[in-house]
Amino acid sequence: MNSGSLQNPQGDSSATELGRFIPQHYHYQMLLDEARMLGFRTALELVVPVGGRVLELGTGTGVLSFFAARSGAEKVWCVERQPDLAERARQLLAANGVDDRVEVVTGDAFEYLPPEPVDVVVCEMLHSALLRESQVRMLAEFRARYTERFGPQLPVFVPQATLLGIEAIEFDFDFFDYRAPLPLFEDPSNPSNRLKTLGPVTPYKIVDYMNAPVESIAYQGPLGIEIAGQCKALRFVTKNILAIDPDAAQNSEAPGAGSPRGEHGIVEWMNQNLIVPLPEALNVAAGQALSVGFAYQPGDEIEVLLSTLTVASTD
Repeated sequence: MNSGSLQNPQGDSSATELGRFIPQHYHYQMLLDEARMLGFRTALELVVPVGGRVLELGTGTGVLSFFAARSGAEKVWCVERQPDLAERARQLLAANGVDDRVEVVTGDAFEYLPPEPVDVVVCEMLHSALLRESQVRMLAEFRARYTERFGPQLPVFVPQATLLGIEAIEFDFDFFDYRAPLPLFEDPSNPSNRLKTLGPVTPYKIVDYMNAPVESIAYQGPLGIEIAGQCKALRFVTKNILAIDPDAAQNSEAPGAGSPRGEHGIVEWMNQNLIVPLPEALNVAAGQALSVGFAYQPGDEIEVLLSTLTVASTD
């Protein structure tokens, strides 16, 4: 998800947290996101066993629970905190013919546990750089509740992991002669023609949802430059590993165009790239490295990242 901050009309401050209160009309944009939809559908087709049990944390319109049911699940529980959206999901799931297998639970996904062990847990509370939404904390707290009740054997999580990286870029922040260097989002499938990449993506964090604690995401180190230019911004890249095809090693065919399967049968989905302007442009040369530092907690606002960000030239 990459929706903006939203106010709850009831004034419940806990529900203004992004990922816990998103009006129905915002879900339309998620349904239009072909990469997201194909990625999760393919991942659930791979990991949901026929006759299996699935839990979805934060159901929205119910489309991911629909994919789970269509993939062979005998029973799906999906949890939605907003009563109006939960009711709408019930209607949509019934209209799509899976309400006999999918039970919509109106409740807080931070508190819910299924009545029995499940094979798969799907949770899409993802945002660029793992900012603003609750994915990491949601799954960490779920693991603790689940293992306390059902023992140490965890279900498969979708997504399985998130890989975070940064790169140095030039970016034109002039709009109709109006200069506005502001943080912005970029569709990874349609890179902006305002942008010039100056170096490779440097990984700074791998989050494994089967094990990841809620801890600071931080980086302090070099950022390589391969092309001379002016570094005016950093691009934060967020790749989600939704599932891994166990039969990929036996399949020598390359994935087709538009397939969510990447190299080695990895089913992936990219969040929008986050572009963060620097206070001042830095002249850089090929072979140089910038010194970059930042720190934030998963789910923090973008402003926290900005307040800790340091970028400097190195000789």
